[in-house]
Amino acid sequence: MNIEDLTDRDKERFWSKIDKKGDDDCWNWLGYTNKRSTGFYFATDYSIINIRHIIYYLYYGNTAKGMPIGRRCDNDLCCNPKHLYVKNKDLAKDWNIDDKLTKRFWKKANILDENSCWEWKAGLDSKGYGSFGINYKSIRAPRVAYMILYGKYSIPEGMSVCHACDNRKCVNPSHLFIGSNYDNVQDRHTKGRDGSAKGQNHGRSKLTNENVYYIRESFSNGLKTRKELCDMFSMSIGMIKNIINGNYWKSVGGTITKGSRSKKLVESQVIEIKKLLLDGKLMKKDIAERYNVTPSCINSIDKNVSWKWVLL
Repeated sequence: MNIEDLTDRDKERFWSKIDKKGDDDCWNWLGYTNKRSTGFYFATDYSIINIRHIIYYLYYGNTAKGMPIGRRCDNDLCCNPKHLYVKNKDLAKDWNIDDKLTKRFWKKANILDENSCWEWKAGLDSKGYGSFGINYKSIRAPRVAYMILYGKYSIPEGMSVCHACDNRKCVNPSHLFIGSNYDNVQDRHTKGRDGSAKGQNHGRSKLTNENVYYIRESFSNGLKTRKELCDMFSMSIGMIKNIINGNYWKSVGGTITKGSRSKKLVESQVIEIKKLLLDGKLMKKDIAERYNVTPSCINSIDKNVSWKWVLL
């Protein structure tokens, strides 16, 4: 079984074998270990998986397949993601930061003033970070930029180079700082760059919180129909319905109206409805939307089941 295929039952059993404590404390593995005190998990299909790879996947979404995962603590049984890192072999290569390398590197960056982002002009990796080749090996450009300024051994083993500017193409050393993988993921989550951004903070949002509040209140109070709101905000009827019903934008206020909201008709409105039905230009659902009633109400009027005493 691959780590990505772990079932909910597997994950539940996995967590039951971990003595989870504080964020900075060691989380001891209580399950099976080999002679080297390496923890292993037996999945439901009887496959054996290294616990560090499972933890790394659950927290960072990366299985680190084929890559050794080290720990920064002295506890062989620890599986706290803050204490784990993927071992980086960048420094194992025989290369030095000299004038030739520095000149070649900065040629590939768009260097502006000290406070601006210096965007990488050359190739990018699959994650959108600049990629720089040294000894036939690609290293992320922000890491090289940090090492050029602070030295080849300035990045502790297992640590990441993070962006204060949130621009992955940036290689301005003043925008870079050292952090663990855990810190990097938490920073990304706090800033909503991992898909957790909701509402008006989402990059694709067409509405503001005030728009959503207006949609709910104006519909609830009978001031606007769904169709009018669709036209006003250039949105589909399905989107407007989900906002009104509270399925979308759950964190925003406003009166939630579940299902179809019907209101009582007066005789003059029934006469107008019967004329529209006779005219046949509008569908029943559109007439219902216009008068803020259910389609079944319009159907009852059409079949003379209700309001049969009102004649044209």
